[in-house]
Amino acid sequence: MHIDIFPPVLVKEIRQGLKTKAFAFTLIGQQALMVITILFYLLGVRAGNDIEFANGLFWFCLCVPLLAVMPARGFQGIHEERTSQTLELLFLTRLSARQIVVGKWVALFAQALLIVVATLPYMVIRYFLGGIDISSDLAITGWLTLACAALTALAIGLSSVENKAIRVLIMIAAVLSIFPFLSFGMMTVMGGSIFGGVSSGGGPKAATVLGIIGLCLLGGAYALYFGASLIAPQAENHALPKRLIGLLGIAAVTAMAVASGQDEFMAFLFPLVILVGADALTEEPPRVRSVYARRDGGRWPLPPLLRPFLPGWPSGIVYLFVISLTSWALLQALFQDIDNPWALMLAVVTGLLYPLPLILLLGSRIKRIGPAYILLQVIQCILSALLMTAVGTNALEDVTIAGLLPVATFILAATEENNWEHAVAVLAVLMCACLVVLLVKAISVWETRRRSDLCPENEVSPAVTSSDDEIIGSDFTRF
Repeated sequence: MHIDIFPPVLVKEIRQGLKTKAFAFTLIGQQALMVITILFYLLGVRAGNDIEFANGLFWFCLCVPLLAVMPARGFQGIHEERTSQTLELLFLTRLSARQIVVGKWVALFAQALLIVVATLPYMVIRYFLGGIDISSDLAITGWLTLACAALTALAIGLSSVENKAIRVLIMIAAVLSIFPFLSFGMMTVMGGSIFGGVSSGGGPKAATVLGIIGLCLLGGAYALYFGASLIAPQAENHALPKRLIGLLGIAAVTAMAVASGQDEFMAFLFPLVILVGADALTEEPPRVRSVYARRDGGRWPLPPLLRPFLPGWPSGIVYLFVISLTSWALLQALFQDIDNPWALMLAVVTGLLYPLPLILLLGSRIKRIGPAYILLQVIQCILSALLMTAVGTNALEDVTIAGLLPVATFILAATEENNWEHAVAVLAVLMCACLVVLLVKAISVWETRRRSDLCPENEVSPAVTSSDDEIIGSDFTRF
């Protein structure tokens, strides 16, 4: 087999990854600890003692490389290319942004698979020593490998963000949003043997297993497309695959909840809408003509159903309402245990929208929309925590003012505190005000794009340039 059949970025990453000290120390250290673990097993089995310590040490030696070391290495994937100024050289090889990001993930995940394969002999030894269920061990190893694939994809995607603090904040938000869902799903599945539930025809367990696998794959794909969108030229449309994956995620959550009979899975629609909606609202409108644009300056006919999948925050607003209304309808129809789903979804949508008008009104004073958006959300969360503390200590009896803070309104609507309806009413007014500002700005952006498309290819209208700078800033980027 000739090595030329593999993508060059994959060959480069695998060669460099296997030569790094981090991978060598991880593999050698794991093998040394595995030998010590087997010695503990031998001593425990011969003496008739408890082998729980050896069992915990075994899984520790497998979890740390898969769930910590490999994702941490992926956290620097694209960032290293930027700091070493080799990212442009990769583009000169005619590789697309998606191929570069996927190649880095495949190379890193291949190293993780090598660690898993190196662990299998020790698993067989544990089985022959007795007291071990090999099917459960293989099932847990499979789940750890799947989690490693999703976490490394998330780390590779976030490595395109230049600011390390922003990378860490997004990583924490994503993990905290997904962890409760995965924990509940794993508890549902681990009520019995995982593969036993699937092979014995257990419909609910099989649906939960397939749903978790599908959502992990969709989440990993979304993270990779997110990373590719940050390094790709503006003429490439990465909004389409990301937003389609978001809709597929809503469909997957719904199908898993219906097939497994666990309506609680529908609550995962809230973090899904938050993560996907925030990404759509922080996309920069493209300021260059697409490579598929017509030469005469006209526009190709675009079906209305495809307009929410265009890049940029104006179409992101439409997409946000599409996924939020879809999620609200599904919650209303399938999840009877939740109260006031309309108020909760209203709080989510308003919480996602309200930082954007402030950023756009500041105009050229803000060069990067991502850090500004996250900063405003963090400030809102801190103020909401202070407000809820005052409500909990009875220092604030009238909670109407909470309508100015979507997070606090979400908590009040979920717990049905006194006068929470007044806070929701104020929140609805706040959302209408945000929509008015965003509509005015969106019309300005669309008018600017229309005039720029009518300009000749080698001429740039000063009016277009100045208008564009006033709307989104001359050097406006995401992160």
